[in-house]
Amino acid sequence: MERIGNMVKKVGQSRSLTITSQPSPPQWGAILWTLAQSRHKELTTPEIKLWQAKLSGYPNELVEWALVAYNGEFFPNPSTICRMIEVKREALHGEGQDREWRAYKAGQDQAASEGRLATDDDYEELRRKCREILEKAPAIRAECKPKQNSQRGGKSNESTGAEPTTVQASGS
Repeated sequence: MERIGNMVKKVGQSRSLTITSQPSPPQWGAILWTLAQSRHKELTTPEIKLWQAKLSGYPNELVEWALVAYNGEFFPNPSTICRMIEVKREALHGEGQDREWRAYKAGQDQAASEGRLATDDDYEELRRKCREILEKAPAIRAECKPKQNSQRGGKSNESTGAEPTTVQASGS
């Protein structure tokens, strides 16, 4: 493949030379080109298009970070850079979750130091009081009112004059 410089020199020499429009280079194109030169790699137009296609879904900042952070001996392929970006994204997401957890724990610690959190002793005291109340409670009366069943001719307690059912509470 001819270098652009050689093509430009031929412009005046030959009328058969046609110039096709090239896709605009991405912001990270200069870093990719520098990386290629440092690894003695000449990038072809199809290779550049492949890089652009593979990395088009990623933010320029992450692509630039990955290209600068790459420290392999040979020129990377786009998949390597994509993996680096995915690892970085996961790390950033994890840091966000870690920040949320640390903020929650700080709030909990502050509430505990101010005495605003219930302790195991508080819950045990609450259970003890509930048991006392239930043991002292008189019989609980529950009124049972069966649903009217018009097909069977069923009657409610009110129409039959039946007394409500009494249920005794048992202590636990």
